[in-house]
Amino acid sequence: MIGRRRVSRNVRPHDPWRLLRYALLIFLLAGLLAAGIVIRREAQTSAFQARNLARLGRQMTFAVEPGVSDSIRMPGDGPYDQRLGYSALPRLMERLPALGYPITAQTRISAEMAEVADRSLFLPYREKTQAGLSVLDCANQAVVSARYPERVYPDFDAVPSLVTNSLLFIENRELLSNQYKTTNPAVEWGRFARAAFDQVLQQFTPGHDAAGGSTLATQIEKYRHSPGGRTTSGTDKLRQIASASLRAYLDGEDTTATRRQLVLGYLNTVPLAARRGYGEVIGIGDGLWAWYGRDFDEINAVLRDASAPLEQRALAYKQALSLLISQRRPSGYLSGQTAALEKLTDSYLRLLATESVVSTELRDAALAVHLVQAPGIPELPRSSFVSRKAASAARTTLAGLLDIRNLYALDRLDLTASSTIDLALQERVAAALQAISSPRGAAAAGLLEQRLLAKSDPANVIYSFSLFERTPDANLVRVQTDNYEQPLDINEGVRLD
Repeated sequence: MIGRRRVSRNVRPHDPWRLLRYALLIFLLAGLLAAGIVIRREAQTSAFQARNLARLGRQMTFAVEPGVSDSIRMPGDGPYDQRLGYSALPRLMERLPALGYPITAQTRISAEMAEVADRSLFLPYREKTQAGLSVLDCANQAVVSARYPERVYPDFDAVPSLVTNSLLFIENRELLSNQYKTTNPAVEWGRFARAAFDQVLQQFTPGHDAAGGSTLATQIEKYRHSPGGRTTSGTDKLRQIASASLRAYLDGEDTTATRRQLVLGYLNTVPLAARRGYGEVIGIGDGLWAWYGRDFDEINAVLRDASAPLEQRALAYKQALSLLISQRRPSGYLSGQTAALEKLTDSYLRLLATESVVSTELRDAALAVHLVQAPGIPELPRSSFVSRKAASAARTTLAGLLDIRNLYALDRLDLTASSTIDLALQERVAAALQAISSPRGAAAAGLLEQRLLAKSDPANVIYSFSLFERTPDANLVRVQTDNYEQPLDINEGVRLD
């Protein structure tokens, strides 16, 4: 009898959880893939940020209303806030009421804006590019009108394309891309990731050169509002990014116009060290004038005109490019020898030509010219001291009221003051006082008679004149002038009989 041999097999016992584990793993991988797709899409379009930040932006409102505000938030000690006087507001709110200047109206901000400030972010509002002291007379005519920076591009279209394209290549290449209108200009994710990786690597390799991840938007936040205009920690950087993101969507989800304004704002307000005889240099326009002695309108005309002589275009472009580069270390590059700045500028000229941002002809011509700083601040025509008496008196009075020790700081405040001076009458009286300082004018006024100036030179006589108008509330100064062609105000600076 032939029997059958039974072959035994090792059969794994049934595992009821095995299928579930495989399913969970598949779901996890699918979820990670989906999340990666969503994150990548968001990094490209910023659609989710745009929708939510634009909605938040519509809720961040403010309005000036009568009386003292119970919802005001004060700015910090950033360079912009200090220069324009915003950081001094708490002190002035205590000082001025005691001197007879009560607070009659003040800003109320929405709860959403207050919460943003309370989270240590910079207040999101449309900031001024230019500011300065304005003093108006009793008819709202300008007695004093100071604007800093003095030379600015009025709008984006006024910027030569050479300047715009060079700036974007150096600092923020994707900023004006039209691919996605909702792009958040505060973050360029590729650069940000590379900068973050470099920072980590630098902890283990101290000599490693870490690339910067800042965009124009975050740089503006930094040099305007961060203490000292510097980024000192990762927290500072995150504050700049968050603040710039909020500001970017104040006008809605489409950031196209905002991104153009960032280019304009940066060119007009980038800090470029300080120069003796002028002070702090702000913006490319003032930088070209203070450091190279160039007329801003003239240099822009040359840069816009492709048919202009090549040597002129090359020098203008190299000077403008050097200022765009110098912002990384302005005091080091601008306050001394130009050798280091020229070397760096030349390296960028070669790179810009390689990337077709500029032509090889312009590159070669720019390499052939040299950067030479102006020997000093260019002299500007000045009006007579007599014509500035009203302005000088107003500025001196304001400086005393605000406890500001120099007129340099006063002129850079974002401040408008009303004066009782009648400017038109002031100018007529000043002209009359100057007229009688000449023999002909003195004779016409009957001042050359005996016991007057018959044997004297009328030019040696100093006249001063003050006119007050009596009103129910006070005696108002309408005219305060003299014929003394020096800064001294005779009405206030000397004892008179």
